[in-house]
Amino acid sequence: MGERLTRTDAVSLLGVLVGADVGMAVGAPHHDDPGRDGCRRRATTSRSTSGRHRPAASIGAVTVTSSTEPTAPLSVCVYCSSSDDVSHDLRALAEAVGTGLARRGWAMVYGGGAVGLMGVTARAALAGGARVTGVIPDKLVDREVALHDISELIRTRTMRERKQLMDDRSDAFLILPGGIGTLEELIEMMSLRQLGYHDRPIVVLDADGFWAPLRRLLQAMDDRRMLHQPMHRLWTYAHDVDAALDALGNGSGRRSR
Repeated sequence: MGERLTRTDAVSLLGVLVGADVGMAVGAPHHDDPGRDGCRRRATTSRSTSGRHRPAASIGAVTVTSSTEPTAPLSVCVYCSSSDDVSHDLRALAEAVGTGLARRGWAMVYGGGAVGLMGVTARAALAGGARVTGVIPDKLVDREVALHDISELIRTRTMRERKQLMDDRSDAFLILPGGIGTLEELIEMMSLRQLGYHDRPIVVLDADGFWAPLRRLLQAMDDRRMLHQPMHRLWTYAHDVDAALDALGNGSGRRSR
């Protein structure tokens, strides 16, 4: 066109283009984003440095996060036993955790089951008014008797997808006594933290010494310089519910990718 654009014209044109891009970004469908372990997940939210979900709009290569949205409550992922044969004391511990999460206004993410400590914790959180999200694979819906009366129940095809979604929706991790699955989930989150994939708080609640053997094993690894970070930087060890919840609330909860 042969004419040079003045500064005023350029600013006006940029404003028009930005407005159009925001409208298209908000109105357009979200694209699938490949996640860890080859999972596919919907990229519908962005995460602030504190790990909280906030609605976002894309402008070209830039992601704009609305500062007018209220801060989301801390979302705590709870790993624990799905066995119905656990002791009364452990059930009481799980109930206190669910109640404590609700009293602090936090949300809970867990494996979606209605049985064992999973079900006890979820029901107590719901009773206290907390938002509870369950994530469960189709294959385990019957085995773990999915708890349908929760805020959100997400069914996945595989265990890998389940773990990825629980990870994506969590700002912190709380581990109660549990079996092989709980142990595996704890070790994975510690390994990822050690490698720098996240630095969200990991808190192990151990009221009766259940996790003491694992603690001794990790200390032996630490003593022999097999850990990339000192053990105390990978997790927090708590002996009662209040101490565990305090540790979760004091953690940075920032996700690094």
